[in-house]
Amino acid sequence: LGGENSLRTGSNGSGKTTLVDALLTLLVRREDRTYNLSSGQEGKDGRSEESYVLGAYSTTKSESDYAANKEYLRDKSCHSIILGQFDNEHAKTPLTLMQIRYFTPSLSMQKLFVICEGELSLESMNDKGVMFDASNTWKNRFRAAFSPSTILFFDTFKGYSTEFASRVGFRDREKALRIFSQTVGMKDLSNLNEFIRTRMLCEMDMVGEFKKTLENFNTLMETKHLIEKDEE
Repeated sequence: LGGENSLRTGSNGSGKTTLVDALLTLLVRREDRTYNLSSGQEGKDGRSEESYVLGAYSTTKSESDYAANKEYLRDKSCHSIILGQFDNEHAKTPLTLMQIRYFTPSLSMQKLFVICEGELSLESMNDKGVMFDASNTWKNRFRAAFSPSTILFFDTFKGYSTEFASRVGFRDREKALRIFSQTVGMKDLSNLNEFIRTRMLCEMDMVGEFKKTLENFNTLMETKHLIEKDEE
């Protein structure tokens, strides 16, 4: 977006919310994000990482079924890649973040997180013949294809997010990304005061903080009394 504001419009089902959800997936840990926020239907349509990977597009229910069944465009032989390149006029090179989701033979979904210090795109991966596969040699082939760019692989979101947060200069990674998650898809804001209190301010255990303060005060008073007693 070139650092500028933008307006994305489109009819229902054109992918506006999907774009927001993809950005949240790329930057925010699963515990701090909720899909479908930007549509004003927070979590009501059952969107999940797996439903996105498999391309869930419809829910059906026949007369003989007790529960609704989702219909998918893809089966679990597929994989899904989300890639975002972030540029800054003061940075020497772009920073590219990539996440890959795929299924093991046991059909459980796996994740791989990648950080590339330099330009990277799905087109360039395809041109170099290193589109993802679940083989043990893929990482080596990928590194060889894009050398001398710095490429890091992570099996967990925590390591991946800690690394990219340090590179973009977040002072408080978890708080910054939590606020980002809650504001990026904001559509209906009826009470600004409630929004700031519940979504932007850090949660605090006020009772616990008061008890600690009281304990510290009592300790100081006891020390004061002991000093006064010694002086007598």
